Amino acid sequence: MQRKLHRLLYFIGMREELAKTLLSLPHGDNDRLPSVRTLMNTYRVSSGTVQAALASLSKAGKNQRIQGKGCFWVCSGSGHAQQRLPQA
Repeated sequence: MQRKLHRLLYFIGMREELAKTLLSLPHGDNDRLPSVRTLMNTYRVSSGTVQAALASLSKAGKNQRIQGKGCFWVCSGSGHAQQRLPQA
């Protein structure tokens, strides 16, 4: 039980750290984020960790995921970004 808790806390920490790292990178509105595979290789984390970090950012309204297109940064508080993003 304690080992599972340790793994869960490690995963949550990695997810949050990756999300902070992505936010700290220079980016503009509607810029495309690197692919999951690129992030996995760059930061040496699993696809689950990358997906969780991207989902965390998406829930916070920082990015938008479009199936088959990728993830894109969105404007904070402005509806303009969604109109200019590639359509699925």
